[in-house]
Amino acid sequence: MTIRYSIIFFLAFINQICFSQQVIFEGPWEYKDQVRNGTLHTTSGNHEPIEWTNKNAPDTTYITKTFRFKDLEKGGMTLRFRIDSMALFDTTSNISVIIIGTHNKTFPIYVNLPLSKSAMYPSTEQAINIVVDTPVDSMAIHFMLTGRSAMRLSKVHSTLTQGEYTKEWQRQYAQRVEDPSFRKQLAVMGKVWGLLKYHGPNISNDDMDWDQVLIHSLDSLFGSNTKNNSKGIIDRWLQLAYPDTAAIVGKTIRTFTDAERINIDDAWIEQNDVLDGQTRSLLSKARNHYQPFANKYVATWDAADERISPRDGAAQFFEEKRHGNPVPTANERILMLFRYWNIIQYYYPYKYTVADKWDTILEQMIPVFVNATTGNAYGRALLRLNAAINDAHTALPCRASTVTSTVFNGFTPMMPVKLRVLNGEVYVKQVSPAFQAATGLQKGSRILKINNRPIAAHIALLAEHISTGRDDVLEHIINGNEVQGELLSYMPVVNDSIRLVYLTDSVQQDVGFRFDPSMFADAMKLMKDAKKPSHFAAAHKGVWRVNDTTLYLNSGYWEKQFDDVGLLKNVKKLIIDMRDRPKANYNWNFLFKEQEEFVRFSMPIRVPGYVKVVPQAISPNKDYLFSGKVVVLVSENSKSYPETVTMQLKAGVEDAVFIGRNTCGSNGNVTWIPVVGVNKYKLAFSGARVMFPNGTETQNVGIAPDIEVKRTLEELLRDQDVILKQAISL
Repeated sequence: MTIRYSIIFFLAFINQICFSQQVIFEGPWEYKDQVRNGTLHTTSGNHEPIEWTNKNAPDTTYITKTFRFKDLEKGGMTLRFRIDSMALFDTTSNISVIIIGTHNKTFPIYVNLPLSKSAMYPSTEQAINIVVDTPVDSMAIHFMLTGRSAMRLSKVHSTLTQGEYTKEWQRQYAQRVEDPSFRKQLAVMGKVWGLLKYHGPNISNDDMDWDQVLIHSLDSLFGSNTKNNSKGIIDRWLQLAYPDTAAIVGKTIRTFTDAERINIDDAWIEQNDVLDGQTRSLLSKARNHYQPFANKYVATWDAADERISPRDGAAQFFEEKRHGNPVPTANERILMLFRYWNIIQYYYPYKYTVADKWDTILEQMIPVFVNATTGNAYGRALLRLNAAINDAHTALPCRASTVTSTVFNGFTPMMPVKLRVLNGEVYVKQVSPAFQAATGLQKGSRILKINNRPIAAHIALLAEHISTGRDDVLEHIINGNEVQGELLSYMPVVNDSIRLVYLTDSVQQDVGFRFDPSMFADAMKLMKDAKKPSHFAAAHKGVWRVNDTTLYLNSGYWEKQFDDVGLLKNVKKLIIDMRDRPKANYNWNFLFKEQEEFVRFSMPIRVPGYVKVVPQAISPNKDYLFSGKVVVLVSENSKSYPETVTMQLKAGVEDAVFIGRNTCGSNGNVTWIPVVGVNKYKLAFSGARVMFPNGTETQNVGIAPDIEVKRTLEELLRDQDVILKQAISL
């Protein structure tokens, strides 16, 4: 096999992360006895170039260096090296550098960067920067050769430092992105990078690491004093994505309907002063003459691609795995912003709902991500970006405890009190005896302030980081559930204390108390003992005979399928509860008289930015048709699949009565977006647009009931199911 030489840049501009002058270790490596399994060849001395070869395909050869020290909480490591040569002798071989930070035998820092991707730039000296924002007591660096491969390194040098960021870092990154012209230039670069990622076949055909191309380019951009250094970078990108620019112009993409091109907005290509005329023309041709190819970064449902199955949704994304560090480097944070923006730009079926702000939000978020130099700041940046698409499918991409500690930037333990928000006001639903004695809180007390912050401001701060387009759904999310937790129960601790201002029986109280670990134990007990709003459904396993002629069904609690005909015998009124997610798909066709279209799905396809509309119909049960009255319960807790079933029932059941409140308005399957760094944030979006057959929207609207039952304090504080009560009385 022909030897393939591959060189990749890490030129992570050394001053990008510049720490105060407390150096734990600095110096060149010694190579003696460092290599395992392979053949080591040194030239003249331990500090000179090192070359090693792995001859057997299954073997792994590595050179390693480990640093041990007392706990390091803030700081960084810079690894500099030069790759003089690199060779892979078969397609299964790989060369990479792995950096692991450990603490008490855990691995809070893990970086695995491949060095064996396609050649992109000529190599000089290179550097990898690792931000440390979590306690570590050792750092280990491994250069690894897997399979039949060879490598020659020189000038390997490590620096491990401790301390906060200095003004030099601020000058090179933070201050530069405050310049509107530079920020505009960077935003246009991000859009071009993404367009080429999903349109340029050579990137996938040559297995390029397009992320690393961006990171190297950012080094060049931030390290240059040239006013429009982006032009040379973009020209290089175009050359990599389309080595033969004349080949861009093939046959024009097919004509799409208005519904299929609802998300198309390429105005940015022409409406900027960063790109020259030739570049604009090439990018427009790339869009208008796109021909499908096997894109390494995305698979869509309409292509014969073994990487995706119906269970994966309409699209699935495949990104280079970098690491799970709490704080990626500045370049990597910009990479994450660009990745997210372009995925939404080309594959979010509801992009048209945020189109007015999506074109500008990239530029607005650049300073937010650049300045996210701590774990919490990076988390807030991710949450704000996630919130920008107004999609309740991804309302909270992490647990409530993570949201509150991130948003309030500190320790937010769960307290032994359950709070509920209704129309902007917060009330106590339940409180432990010990906490009631310590604070005076009672069921029904109204919270006015938490730590001197008015409750409206407290909720507004949370709302900035929650993805939804409706106020009632926002309050429902804040009130929480048993899976993600209740946001208001997690309270910020300031100087070991919490202060509450509240009203009980119109008397205002101001109480401060020190946090005690026993409060968390009480909170856990309170959560365990709390009754769920649908506790009666659980107790009856989802099947409850209300009386001789009325049957209640909630498929979210079924343990097995049932015999339709036998169970429905003598039933005159059937109450179907769609406020919980069904455990499994159930065929309600015994309710449907005729075959009828009930929904239209609009899903992203191989051609980036476009969608295909796919109608679906219900089919009747030819052997049995239920002829009694049907009542369907819905609310803001009816989310995703329950909304699809509700649309089936609305289309197929004559004279059915829908009672409750608008459903959540977040339907369609879930599509996941890989996150750079920390893995506790699971970003996603609704992967299919869902409409009624006549084109009526459901996203952030929901399905409206025939009879509305407004939310009340009685329902929130006392677990009174007012919707079910009214349904029974019909």
